[in-house]
Amino acid sequence: MLLADMIFPAVYGALLFVIGDLVIAAHPAMIAAGSTVRVMAIAAAAFDYLENFFLLRVLHGLPEPLNFTARMAGVCTSLKMLSFIVALGALATALLSHTGL
Repeated sequence: MLLADMIFPAVYGALLFVIGDLVIAAHPAMIAAGSTVRVMAIAAAAFDYLENFFLLRVLHGLPEPLNFTARMAGVCTSLKMLSFIVALGALATALLSHTGL
């Protein structure tokens, strides 16, 4: 299942990156928001890949506990979600500032 999950980060990372590009292309004054979305899209996908790598290492090491590796998978999960939330926040900020709300 984790091997199949190696496609998903590329899909949502590419989608967010393209949305960031579209924000910049449509509204050049919002280059900071669009750039933030693009950087955070790459970061979220990268942390997702690292999370999967560490989880695969934990599974490969069973039944021996790999506490550090499991901890690193958890850290990558948190960083992935933080990056994703920052990207969505930057998108919301760009949208709200464009609509004048």
